Amino acid sequence: MAKTAKLAADIGGSAHLCNVSDPDSMQAAIDAAIASNAPAVVYFPTGTYKVTSISSTGPYSFGEALSHPYSILFKGDGPLASHIVSSSTSGTILTIGPGQ
Repeated sequence: MAKTAKLAADIGGSAHLCNVSDPDSMQAAIDAAIASNAPAVVYFPTGTYKVTSISSTGPYSFGEALSHPYSILFKGDGPLASHIVSSSTSGTILTIGPGQ
């Protein structure tokens, strides 16, 4: 939790933690970042995040995150530490941009 507090202080906003053992935490963190209506960080601590998809399953979508009036930063512990991988054999894991 100290890392998220530092990230929030660095941007003067809020930070939202993803939990590697909870696939729904990623969508919840994105939704919370958007709902904060302030600069926000969605933080992925070291680990492998297995997801089927991240989309508008919550009240917000990535398109809304991109059009948010403040910046939302997606941050991990580095390319060799934080990974988002598909738990299925096909389909889109992550869509960034307006939904259809």
